[in-house]
Amino acid sequence: MITPDLEPYSDLIEELKPSLKLADFDNRFKKATNKLAKPKALLVKMELKRLAQPCSRFIDLRGKVDGEVITYEHNDRMHFMDDIAIDAFESALKLYGGYTMGVYEEVMNTDNNFRVMQKSDSTGAGPKSSGKGQGSSNYPAQQIVFASYGSRSEERMNYTISIDVKLDEKNTISAKSVDLSVTGCKLKILKKYAVELGQQVVLYFVGLKQEFSLSLKEDIHYKIVGIEPDGEHQYVRLSRLETSNQAELDTFLENFIRGNKRRYRINLDNTLNAVLTKGYEQFYFPRTVSMAAVITAKNEQLTLSSVLCTENCTDILRYFTNEDQNNILRQILTPQRIEDILAQKGNLSATTLYCFTHTQNSKIHHYSATALELLAEPELKPVFLGFGSHKKGWRVFNIQVHVVSPDDAHIPLSLPDTTSEEIKRLNKPPSPRVQAYIKDAKYLVVISDLTTEASQQQYGAISYDKKQVSKLNRWHHKKLKSYTHFEVTHAQYINLRTEFRYLYKTKILLQNQPEGDISGTTRDFSVNGLQIELDRPTQLKKGDMVLVALPEMQGITSELKLTRIPYEVVAVSKAGNIVNLRAYVITKDHAGKLFFQKVIRHNHKKLVKAEHEPKVPGLSDAIRNIRAKNFANLTFFINRKGIRYTLKALGEGEYPTYAHKILSRFKTADDEYNTYPFQKNDVINTRLSDDLKAMSRGDKPATYDVYVRFRPHLRTFDEAILAYYDCDFEDKASREKFIKNTIESDIFFCFRIFISRTGRPDTDYIANELQYVSQYAIHKAKVLEQDLWGVIAVGEGIDISEETMIRSGISNEKIIQQLKQRRLIK
Repeated sequence: MITPDLEPYSDLIEELKPSLKLADFDNRFKKATNKLAKPKALLVKMELKRLAQPCSRFIDLRGKVDGEVITYEHNDRMHFMDDIAIDAFESALKLYGGYTMGVYEEVMNTDNNFRVMQKSDSTGAGPKSSGKGQGSSNYPAQQIVFASYGSRSEERMNYTISIDVKLDEKNTISAKSVDLSVTGCKLKILKKYAVELGQQVVLYFVGLKQEFSLSLKEDIHYKIVGIEPDGEHQYVRLSRLETSNQAELDTFLENFIRGNKRRYRINLDNTLNAVLTKGYEQFYFPRTVSMAAVITAKNEQLTLSSVLCTENCTDILRYFTNEDQNNILRQILTPQRIEDILAQKGNLSATTLYCFTHTQNSKIHHYSATALELLAEPELKPVFLGFGSHKKGWRVFNIQVHVVSPDDAHIPLSLPDTTSEEIKRLNKPPSPRVQAYIKDAKYLVVISDLTTEASQQQYGAISYDKKQVSKLNRWHHKKLKSYTHFEVTHAQYINLRTEFRYLYKTKILLQNQPEGDISGTTRDFSVNGLQIELDRPTQLKKGDMVLVALPEMQGITSELKLTRIPYEVVAVSKAGNIVNLRAYVITKDHAGKLFFQKVIRHNHKKLVKAEHEPKVPGLSDAIRNIRAKNFANLTFFINRKGIRYTLKALGEGEYPTYAHKILSRFKTADDEYNTYPFQKNDVINTRLSDDLKAMSRGDKPATYDVYVRFRPHLRTFDEAILAYYDCDFEDKASREKFIKNTIESDIFFCFRIFISRTGRPDTDYIANELQYVSQYAIHKAKVLEQDLWGVIAVGEGIDISEETMIRSGISNEKIIQQLKQRRLIK
């Protein structure tokens, strides 16, 4: 641990740690500490030597961390650590070259250590407890703008010199540089000097000329590309114009930055923002409940080309599959529907999609209608809703349509190509194979399932004329002779899987089959599931229950009986011989789950992890990038500090939702939202916390509805926005009264909130940029990592106002009026 007297030198110590195992450590140390007083340099060296001393301490984190502790063997010594500690241990081993005191201290000070969290909670200023003193200004959340990071073409170095700026023929002023790159710079100028975007100026590098005898014979012309006011000054960003031969300046700056970037520090603002934003994005995208579909336009024909699924939305894709395993999503997303949705004025084109299925002669018949279509057919609207909601296949979806560009699929790193050959490779656009799928991309359709039992009951209470049911055939999707294929890809977030699967082959029996036991072998296993290959095809289907025996495994355990273990079928191959099973858990004593937990715990290093290669490598990343650049949901991130939860950050995209718009009226700062409507009375800690504690990352999201009354003419936060969770209403009648009263005089909103537990940060995704930050400011890299490790849940809010008004029996006229009023909000 760094003692108080060494605290001022913590950055220096971090910088020197990687040199400890090198032969020339003493020379590196002398060079790095040549400006320190000898007593202070001696203290730093003693601390480094202490950290490098071999350690024989036994690590036991059982009961000391918020995580599942497993056994971990190193050099014939058994430790007890969780995943976070293991990662810290292995990273520190590489840093120190062996198990040293530095490694031990890294492991004992992870963010999920209860001692660390308690200390942090006792010294930090967390949210105030609920009560009378809880005002609407106590809920700030950092603004995170998805895909807001850009790639730089070159490195910028923090460096201050005198520069004269010729604004025009009559005015030349003095300024100071803030940073420099080969073709650009940022200057600090007094605010009294008027400058504007696009203005061309001439720079004279008087500081460089004086210090380095630099002779520049021609004027150097720049264009102003950004202005940031700051009190009495303004920060002006400039880009050099290619108006003359400036090879001498190019060569000088390239060599100067390359040779001095550690001394003067590279400007990391862009990369810091990228690491933070990407980290938050990687929490959200694997847990989104929305499925993204790319629509291409070729020869004026719209075609569904590809779909991106995540673990929370695969059921959406399955729903649109018929009895022959053909997907009808192309029939659902017709060109006319897309055109109708886009015709709505406003910042977001969206509507509600209602679907039901009818089975006849073993054939599944799909019906679908949008809210726009039903509002235009007032006589058939109650028929579709009342009749369809009594069907087993009833579903309600939110559907958004965004106009996109194929260029959206490419988001390079925030680092310039000149950083390294690896960065240059990673910054390349998608492969030709991926581009074939997205080169004609025109629309992105985002589909979210809103179906609940409670809402289905509401729709089921709608009365309708049964004689009109036959007229619903206009919304029936006819059977096709052939179905055109579209590519389905799954999000590739290796670090964020619910659990690792391990390759292992052993005999297995399905014991309760009508034709007798079916034998086969396992292909891979996890704590909660198995993939098996049977010796002969089976008629099993999704949802069937089976009893499993593991005869060869029984020989290695006497504690558990590995026969008649209940599993649920979750997928079956077309050939019927590959079956995916999930543990059917009624009590905590599921023999399969307990057995595989023990196997993994004792063979952590020996087992081979199963990895699935995507069919089209890079396609999921391309669609993910398109989604990030055209993001239009309310997203928030919940952190835990000690025993308390706080809404730390609020995500938004290019299309701010109505929730963002009304919250932005009462921002606490330029980059900070006031999230009072979603947190009033400390609801996260008083009501939602029990759900959060009970959830694991693999669980389906918990859902909550938030009802909002917005009064745009009122100026104070507490008066303008009245928000209530569904549990705030005494009964259904009081909720319906709130909705109707709001619609009479104000603007009504309802948001469906989906909250999921997160896993560890996907550090692979940000590894290059995080490593780059670590090279020049390791303390900043650690702050970023701590920020991301603190996230324990992600929330996704979907606007269901239209759907709520329809099932609440609000008249068509008032619904249309409400939708028009919303579009006027700025």
